Amino acid sequence: MLSESSYLTALYVYIGAALAIMLLLGWWLSRHWGAGMVSVAVLLSGALLLTPAYPREGVETFAPALIVAGFQWINEGKEGAMHALRPLLAVSAAAVVLALLLRLTLFRGGRKTAKNNEPAARAAGQ
Repeated sequence: MLSESSYLTALYVYIGAALAIMLLLGWWLSRHWGAGMVSVAVLLSGALLLTPAYPREGVETFAPALIVAGFQWINEGKEGAMHALRPLLAVSAAAVVLALLLRLTLFRGGRKTAKNNEPAARAAGQ
């Protein structure tokens, strides 16, 4: 059984690792994808990694909902995992909606037309 200080230490290490994964994922994907898709991937991974859930009734500590849902699904079936799947699905849906809002507001890419590219084409041709 974990003491309070070891539980908090484990929680801080897990959250730090999840944030580092999100940061590295965003950095790596930004080289290959556009900002909108990167925001979907990073926010969705954050939702999957950082959503908390109670492991079972009567427990006062949290665990990652993805892990709880996986173990409960294997041991007790879908009905046993629903208490962890509901918040996981809700937070994942909120992450996708937030990413879509970011895509529509902050990460709108300006469209390049032939008219905008004419001065660059002329300079390259001279």
